[in-house]
Amino acid sequence: MNKARRTALSAALQMLQDAQSLIQEAAEGEQEGYDNMTEGLQQTERGQRMEEVASSLDDVQSTLDDLIGQIEDAME
Repeated sequence: MNKARRTALSAALQMLQDAQSLIQEAAEGEQEGYDNMTEGLQQTERGQRMEEVASSLDDVQSTLDDLIGQIEDAME
């Protein structure tokens, strides 16, 4: 891999890591909001949606982990 491609991949890697951090913060905030609800509110449509969003964001974060690992492997 030449220097220009390695530099481009390094920049992309940093963007993915930044995005992953933002997504993690959002997931944690959504989960915390859900956890702070009363049990009755957790059972409402809004509570259920908050839990689904937190779970989806965790899935996205996991996918980003995989992508970051693959890029790092490619750069070796």
